Amino acid sequence: MAATLYIPLTTFAGLDIRKDIISFEPNLPQSWSSIQFSITIRGIDFIIFVSHETISITPTQTTFVEINHENVELSANEQTTITY
Repeated sequence: MAATLYIPLTTFAGLDIRKDIISFEPNLPQSWSSIQFSITIRGIDFIIFVSHETISITPTQTTFVEINHENVELSANEQTTITY
């Protein structure tokens, strides 16, 4: 079951947790309008919403993520929306 959930997160939301900094390279299928999920990574809870044009991330702690190879600072408990 875990692998079934992991595929949309890594393939379609583009989530990669293998590096020092969490990264995203979204690639939603054309038939999907968006994907939304919550996940805890390295002790930080994230709420993530990905559409074809934007990604919105709300973390519980201040942190950095990489979106399409660009570093973005996220503030604790504030939603940040990035157009890609």
